[in-house]
Order: sequence, then C-alpha cells, then structure tokens
Amino acid sequence: MAGSIEDRAAELMDRLDREAIREVLSRYCRGVDRRDPDIVTSCYHHDAYDDHMGREFSGETVGQGLVDWMDEEMVKTAHNITTSNIEVFGDTAGSEAYTTSFHIRKDGKGGDYVLFSVARYVDRFERRDGQWKISSRVVVGEFSGELGMNRWPVDSPARQDRSDPSYGVLEP
Repeated sequence: MAGSIEDRAAELMDRLDREAIREVLSRYCRGVDRRDPDIVTSCYHHDAYDDHMGREFSGETVGQGLVDWMDEEMVKTAHNITTSNIEVFGDTAGSEAYTTSFHIRKDGKGGDYVLFSVARYVDRFERRDGQWKISSRVVVGEFSGELGMNRWPVDSPARQDRSDPSYGVLEP
C-alpha cells in the first residue's frame, strides 16, 4: 500500500479542492452563456476583482456587468473550459484555465457574425466559509478572429435566460 492514511487523506482533499474549483469555472461559463447574472456573481467573492480585457468589475458588479455587455454586443455565446492548471495552497489557489468561445456578435447593421476567441482565465481563488470562489481574475486574450459561417436556422429550445431547459434539470 502506497503512502500513509494521512497522505492519502491529504491527496483526496487536494483532489476535492481542485474539483470544486473546476466546478466554479464551469458554472461561470454557464452563467455567461445563459446570461444569468446571479450564476456569474455566485462564482466570485463580493470583494473580488475582475479585469476582463480592459473592462473592470468587482465581485458585486461582475454578473450584471458581463450580462449587460453580452446583451449589448452578442446574439449568443458558447464558452468552453479546456486545459486547466490548478495549484492549491491551503485556503488559496491559483488557476490558469484556457477557454475557447464562440460569440455570435451583432454588427450594428442588422446582421451578425461569428467571433472565435481563445483566452486564459488567470484566477486567484480563496476558500471562505468552506466555499471556493474567485478573488481575482485577469482575462488574458491569446487570439481571436472572425469566422466564416453560414448559419442554418435551427428550431431549438436554447435560451439566454431562465426559460432554457437546463434550469429544469439543474435546479431542484
């Protein structure tokens, strides 16, 4: 048997902490894509700082601020977390999570176009009252560009609000 019970317990706690942080990263993406400010805000401590490539928010303003920005400029978004590197240091952690996202952007002329973006969320997490949340975030853009895409009309129940079908299965 490799390692003591204490070593195995510490390894298990480390894995649980990392999974809790990954859950926050995923929940954040869902909140942005569903344009749900409460979900986005739930990922941040109230006194957190977010530098979203020049747009700055606090933990209290980030949810509504990002939703307002999306409503202003986007028809739809789809954010995905890919590689995530997480290091836990007691009740703090550092995270570098790569994100790929597709944004159907309004062009201001009655049409829209697709923007593909790759960025990194460089986060400091803190565990307070047993919950991991973001205490600071810097969004580091890697590259982005417009994609050629012929959109097909799709009859879909997808919504950017609480009428999306995901709310029916992800809430009690």
